[in-house]
Amino acid sequence: MRKNGSLVRNLSFNLINFILNVIVGIFYTRYLIDNLGVSGYGLIPLCATIGTYFTVFALVFNAAVGRFIAVSIAREDFKEANIYFNTSLFSSITVGLILLFPCLWIALTPSRMLSIPIGQEIEASKLLLFTSGMIFFSIISVPFEVSTYCKNRFDLRNSVIIIKTLIRVGVVIVLFTNYSAKISYVGFGMFLSSMASFLISLFVWKHLTPEFYVDIREYNISSLKELTAAGGWVSVSQVGTLLLLNIDLFLINKLFGVESGGIYASLLQWSILFRSLALTIAGVFGPTIVILYAKNEIEELIKYSRKAVKYLGLFIALPIGCVSGLSSPLLKVWLGAGFVEHAPLLTLMTAPLCLNLGYSPLHNISTATNKVKIPGLVQILSGLANLFLAILFSVHMGLGLYGIAIAGICVLTIRNVLFTPLYGSHIIGRHYGTFMSELLPIVIMTTMLTLICYFVSSIIDLGSWFRLIPFCLFVSIIYMTFVWKIFVTHEEKESFAKMIPKLKRA
Repeated sequence: MRKNGSLVRNLSFNLINFILNVIVGIFYTRYLIDNLGVSGYGLIPLCATIGTYFTVFALVFNAAVGRFIAVSIAREDFKEANIYFNTSLFSSITVGLILLFPCLWIALTPSRMLSIPIGQEIEASKLLLFTSGMIFFSIISVPFEVSTYCKNRFDLRNSVIIIKTLIRVGVVIVLFTNYSAKISYVGFGMFLSSMASFLISLFVWKHLTPEFYVDIREYNISSLKELTAAGGWVSVSQVGTLLLLNIDLFLINKLFGVESGGIYASLLQWSILFRSLALTIAGVFGPTIVILYAKNEIEELIKYSRKAVKYLGLFIALPIGCVSGLSSPLLKVWLGAGFVEHAPLLTLMTAPLCLNLGYSPLHNISTATNKVKIPGLVQILSGLANLFLAILFSVHMGLGLYGIAIAGICVLTIRNVLFTPLYGSHIIGRHYGTFMSELLPIVIMTTMLTLICYFVSSIIDLGSWFRLIPFCLFVSIIYMTFVWKIFVTHEEKESFAKMIPKLKRA
């Protein structure tokens, strides 16, 4: 019962965070484009991407710290847990300070790496300077965020993320309104929100885990080696992930210029939104999967993981299907009629995500079993393949932005649909088809939604928010009713019924 209560509470705050991200993704993106132009806007996600590359270095020892501390707490060995925490913390501070130097070098010479709109060189430098500060606070926040993972309080983590988002957007709107629209103000909002997130995470850490304390004397080289042995391969995997998911904006900026980069970056917001939602929900299932494996309850782990894949896949299919099928009217009301010509590209970028995101919960199995070497190598190879194919399709085959998108789709689908479920089955010693049956319903429902939405939008004018939103709500009700009757078992319905009181309290 307690496990269900935590799950409901965590998922409730995930939903709130998702709704906020949808609102911000829709209106804030349009707000920035209207004030900065497409080219100016394109620099913002590009600089954020550069920041993401630098944070990979901290993953070497931070990626697996949650697992080690959770296991120590489960054994009630708080001394060991504090050693892992302090080792992670002081390693993060050291790496964060070291990374400031290359970050500052890039900020002072942005034209060496990026195509910058004419007249925006100084503003781009300021944006990158603020991004450097954001990187530092993001890195040193990670050890303090571990407490929400260990205590299964993702509701608190999402609360911090919500506050961070509101500060990031609010600061920019205030500065734009009272002064003028400048790219550097967006960077200042990112920096200020990251600093606020760190301070709030510090408070939450002290509240959830009062048995933890900061003491450099608890720094332990042997513990660092343990964390690095596990996290090193996760960081390798993350490098591959960056080559898979974040290299596109950099390539477009260098190959096709800032205007194309701004267009692609705006469309990419939906992929980022869906990916963030899926990974956040998948993370909610993580602690339980770790605990089940630690208790050697493999059959229960399989049952729980399959349900996680089914729930996430069928849930994420709804927004993906709607955006894919309604890409034309959505772009018209969101970014203006000038973006409607890019509707096929938006559909191409979002529709395959039902496959690529549905299996996200299974990544927790490799973390729980500490089998992260092979996934790391596969991810690196996938990232390199994506880089090669993106250049081949976009430049040598002349497909432009579509070539970038197609390359990512091909590599991600092979990696997530084939490798992830097969390897997950292998490392727990079960048949390779253990997790494959969940795939078909997800694909069927996403395809049906996409086709229905496209057909309706082709015969009915949905080119306003007052028509588009009610239609999406109507489709959502029909979809959820259908899924409830067809795909949810009687046992699962009874389980959901028992969770309703907890949902109301949450």
